[in-house]
Amino acid sequence: PAAGAVPAPALAIAEAPAPSGSDSDRWQRAVAAVGQRKRMLGAFLEACRFIGATDARITLAMDDLHRAVIEEQDNRALALDELARAFGRPLTLECVALDAASAPARPTASDVKPLIDQAIRWFEGDIIEPPARGSERTER
Repeated sequence: PAAGAVPAPALAIAEAPAPSGSDSDRWQRAVAAVGQRKRMLGAFLEACRFIGATDARITLAMDDLHRAVIEEQDNRALALDELARAFGRPLTLECVALDAASAPARPTASDVKPLIDQAIRWFEGDIIEPPARGSERTER
């Protein structure tokens, strides 16, 4: 620059800061915000299982009833609006079915035996075996 000339200021473009916290935290904020706007929808979203987020998509696992409510046009628009706000970018919402693998495993006999033994000790009871099938007793 020439002597006495004032250099032009550098052009600075400010970007909105990305929302802080983990994806799970941002998900919880979005659900809370939806609940503030529409309580029942917030409750339905809260009951869903957050699977994860990518740059463009949120994936939730849910049953058919929750899916029907969440995918209703106005509800989906509201949810997407709050998700975009919480995650700092527009996202699509993918609803997937809960699968049998995500359900808790049924307890085995060895899981419940200590509980049964403790109940027997507590009530000072005796174990009574059920009659074998086909050998029903008749008492008169």
